Amino acid sequence: MQMAVPRWKAALEKALAAHSKSTGRTIFMQLASIDPSTPVPHVRSVIFRGFVSPTDNPAHPLLLATTDVRTPKTAQMIANPHVQIVWWIDGSQEQYRIAGKAHIVPAPGHTLHKHFLHTIKSLSEGGSFDWEAKRIEVFKSMSPVMKASWCRPTPGSRLEGGEG
Repeated sequence: MQMAVPRWKAALEKALAAHSKSTGRTIFMQLASIDPSTPVPHVRSVIFRGFVSPTDNPAHPLLLATTDVRTPKTAQMIANPHVQIVWWIDGSQEQYRIAGKAHIVPAPGHTLHKHFLHTIKSLSEGGSFDWEAKRIEVFKSMSPVMKASWCRPTPGSRLEGGEG
């Protein structure tokens, strides 16, 4: 028996839709991960890309965000996949906080892809969900400015000519 969509998801979708409609702005969420070398939490804003249900089970939705795979948060989530995200929806004065595990879905040619192949398959119950098609769909929906940001130097790297 398939379960219904969780109440938190329905409420969050309603709040996010109202926010987008009233502001026309991109929806950001804050993502906290742990740096395994310190262990200190790090929080940063990421763009929320939507929900997916690769298991065809609406009771277990996955949240989708994108990041530059070269960023420190990627290594942090590989070392410890436990993360928290939070939204503050200004118009409705609502906060949503969700804890869970993060999974990286890199391009098939990327060195991390082989490492996460088992995770990707387990998330899609035998591999029936096409994560590569979803990854490409999300990439194509991004603005040219966002795509160009991944051609810049590695995030967090020291730039030559800067002050010491």
